[in-house]
Amino acid sequence: MGDRMLYVEQAQGFYQMTSCNSRDGNPNYVGRVDAPADIEGLWTYVYYSHSRDLSRSVGFMQFGTEEAKRV
Repeated sequence: MGDRMLYVEQAQGFYQMTSCNSRDGNPNYVGRVDAPADIEGLWTYVYYSHSRDLSRSVGFMQFGTEEAKRV
């Protein structure tokens, strides 16, 4: 699969994280996190990384003071 770029997209009502998942052969794995209804002025924290050795990506998102969500 080679090296893949990690991609985060904000859309209406959700965030989407895209990468590869070579464990199941899917070259474009997509994880989705629903966003709060009102994100105006709300801090959003994003952590997203990929391990070439493990061929695995992991991401976390946190909106304001809510519990962080794993993607």
